[in-house]
Amino acid sequence: MQIVMNIHSKILLGLVSVLALSSCDDGDIKTSSAVTLKDGYVVKVTGALANASSWSELGKSYTLVVAGFAEGDSFPTISKIIPPESESIDITLSGMENSVSTVELCAINSIYKRVVSYDTIFSFQDNPDWDPRDTIFYEADGRDVGVYCGIYNKLIAGKGKCFRCHGEGSAAADMHLVGKERSYAELVGVDAKTVSGSKRVVAGDADNSVLYRVATEAKTDGALPWHYDHVSNVDGLDYNNQKLLRDWINAGAKMN
Repeated sequence: MQIVMNIHSKILLGLVSVLALSSCDDGDIKTSSAVTLKDGYVVKVTGALANASSWSELGKSYTLVVAGFAEGDSFPTISKIIPPESESIDITLSGMENSVSTVELCAINSIYKRVVSYDTIFSFQDNPDWDPRDTIFYEADGRDVGVYCGIYNKLIAGKGKCFRCHGEGSAAADMHLVGKERSYAELVGVDAKTVSGSKRVVAGDADNSVLYRVATEAKTDGALPWHYDHVSNVDGLDYNNQKLLRDWINAGAKMN
């Protein structure tokens, strides 16, 4: 039995018999040799990814992975690395235990904490009767996994994010952060309206980028040139995502 669906929450499901597959357990993202498959769920991810190599420009602090997470946990219980130079992937994640709640295409930092999630490959909560003998197939289909795409999805787009005040219509500071391309064009190299003589994002210089200051300076730090405490009111602005924003700017603030 097989059901074919695409990347937009679509999954190809098929029943296969498996004898031996590769596995990285307990958050270990180092490349491993083939091991005998233990009882548990199996996910196979194939297809093309866009802009995966952008993560390598940030150094060794981040890694793209296919990973399984327990409910409410930001640290994977099992994961496998996606080589950043790969134009297409063929990855099998096997031996997942019942503690795994979701399987995600995501990026983790140097302490193995998830900083960006691009897609939920499978949710076991939504499929409680899933038979562990049935392999879960996921086709990447050109998914954008670039650094800026991750930052946009994590910090800018959606309810409770920057888009709340900088969306369509009368946007705060006349800065419209609608869509990946337009938001990038409104940020990088553009004069800041709230801080005279400054740029919203200075490629290669986070400390002199107003966007980074906005994301890291709270009202408790003193008077702010802008009228809103973003640190306290924008979802997702924790230390790890502030560091990701800083690393992206310092690496050249590229869109891809």
